Amino acid sequence: MFKIVAGDFSTAKSHILFTTLLVNYNDKSESIELTGNIESITMLTSERKKSVTGTVVSAAVGAFLLGGVGLLAGGLCGGNSNELMIDVVLKDGRKFCAVVDNSVYKKLLKAERG
Repeated sequence: MFKIVAGDFSTAKSHILFTTLLVNYNDKSESIELTGNIESITMLTSERKKSVTGTVVSAAVGAFLLGGVGLLAGGLCGGNSNELMIDVVLKDGRKFCAVVDNSVYKKLLKAERG
């Protein structure tokens, strides 16, 4: 998950593909390679979310595989995810604040290190 919520790219539709930020404005597109182009990344918040759909699916799979115990275990363990709000400053001075999941955060940290 990746969503820019504020900053220099907040009015554009944006996506992240591997370590490339794809930004689509109304009249133009821009591709920014993030590896070696990130000045800093700061984690602002971390929030644990529980998805109802993920919980139901995990409980159903658990029940199918292990019966009642699997239903309980799947319901308790399934559907958990972390949402992080991060502040990213690029080396050219542009900034953005984004909500990301753990996998995108790890990709961005790796890109920051170059």
